[in-house]
Amino acid sequence: MRFQALQQVLQPLECTGTPYERGFAQGQATRKQMMLCFNSLFQSEAFELMRSRWLPAGLARGAALRQAKRVLAPALRRHHPDTWAQIQGLSAGSGIEIEQILFFAAAELMLARISFQLGGCSTLMIPPRFSSTEEPMLIKNFDYPYFLKSFNLVRKTKPDKGLSSVDVTLVPSVGAHTGMNEAGVALTYNYGYGSQNATHKLPVAIKVQQALQNCESAAEVVSFFEKGEQEGGAILGVQDTRGDMYLIEVDSRKVQSKQIRDNLLIATNHYQLAEMVPGDIPANAYYDFRRNLKELAGRRVRESSESRFDRLHVLSGTRVQYHQSDLFDYFADHDESHEPSDNTICRHGEYYETTCSVMLRPLSREISVAMGNPCEVPYQVHQWI
Repeated sequence: MRFQALQQVLQPLECTGTPYERGFAQGQATRKQMMLCFNSLFQSEAFELMRSRWLPAGLARGAALRQAKRVLAPALRRHHPDTWAQIQGLSAGSGIEIEQILFFAAAELMLARISFQLGGCSTLMIPPRFSSTEEPMLIKNFDYPYFLKSFNLVRKTKPDKGLSSVDVTLVPSVGAHTGMNEAGVALTYNYGYGSQNATHKLPVAIKVQQALQNCESAAEVVSFFEKGEQEGGAILGVQDTRGDMYLIEVDSRKVQSKQIRDNLLIATNHYQLAEMVPGDIPANAYYDFRRNLKELAGRRVRESSESRFDRLHVLSGTRVQYHQSDLFDYFADHDESHEPSDNTICRHGEYYETTCSVMLRPLSREISVAMGNPCEVPYQVHQWI
């Protein structure tokens, strides 16, 4: 049975100061939403797949929290003290134990490993040459399990050290899946398949937030990810005010990138770069009836990713110049049949849904966010510099 969607009550949340102070402000402002989010996660079918069958639900929850702390806490303390301080502040501000917050960060890695439970997201980047205003544009649909649909957060991060940014994330997260910083670097993260274990247990969402705080150009973001340290699979798109654009593909032990010149950047959830394709999910892999969610069982794993990718090529191939309104139309698209489904760009699956849509305009420092399916919810514009 689906969880009922909660009314969105959060406005863009400003988090200022040291890492601990920013975490505390987020926790204090979102305490109720965080508690509901964790309840939804622990009652979900996804958590049932994560836990050992022989453990009762209560014991399984405790074991999962201890495992998340054992895996993440030492690496964060040693290698990423600022992120660790932010997590401590989030826990203190919300009154929620730190193990739960670490579990949510670790769930990004665990959910991706449940028998190819890949997730979603679609991204389109337009370079200045093809933009009607000569401004680069980025648009992304964030597809996620339906029971987390009500927990999106737009956060204005103003750190005591580093670059300010506007981030799109989830209420229990110190990371981000999409954002833009004051230097005009726009960055977005789609889920990919990461099959290898990493030396540093750092979820990609946290690495995205670190990149926004530290990088002043798209090329710097590429170098930042090439250092490694992250775990999991990711397909990232980055652009800056000069119009430089890169596709970055990540698994836990390899990072490859390609500069996109005089073309559009389209990405969903399968790798495109030749060095990454051999390690991706096979095109003929299917969700298993015994080890997967009943909503996905029997379906080809890459079906949605490939369908959304192909449809974006069809839609975007019809124009020479693109207006912002064109991109909004593409990302509310329900295919030629006009029937919303798990395979449409605006996703309406039984398990995965488009939970928010984000448009970034680096030159204008403008971010537009639809908190839900863009076919149903209008975009709200935030101009922050």
